[in-house]
Amino acid sequence: MKDTEGGETEMLEKLGIRVVRFTSVLSPHFHPRADRKSIRHEILKALVELRGMLAEFDLAVLDEFNYLMREDLITPAEAVGFLREKPEALELAVTGRGAAPEVIEMADLVTEMREIKHPSTRGVGPRPGTEY
Repeated sequence: MKDTEGGETEMLEKLGIRVVRFTSVLSPHFHPRADRKSIRHEILKALVELRGMLAEFDLAVLDEFNYLMREDLITPAEAVGFLREKPEALELAVTGRGAAPEVIEMADLVTEMREIKHPSTRGVGPRPGTEY
């Protein structure tokens, strides 16, 4: 849901880790004027595409997946349905704040990370090697 390549994806690719980005899925956070119905449509298309490739992996990380529910772009029922269809052998991690109770209930492990202090709150912009 980010428009640009970031340090996290560049680092993973340098390590030989396959990164799949769905650039047609815009974030309402960065694109507040974007049509939410169109965003939802692109998300549902991306989930279908992703479902078809999950069997290729031992581990998949769905970055900011919980955000989709928090922003009402997919329903918790849709998320749970998608997650239940994962291949048995796949270790699946989803990230993002505000995980729906239904997702927490079905998860094997849930961790919550919260910001206590961050340079951005003092007006410090993204820094090379840290945020990108």
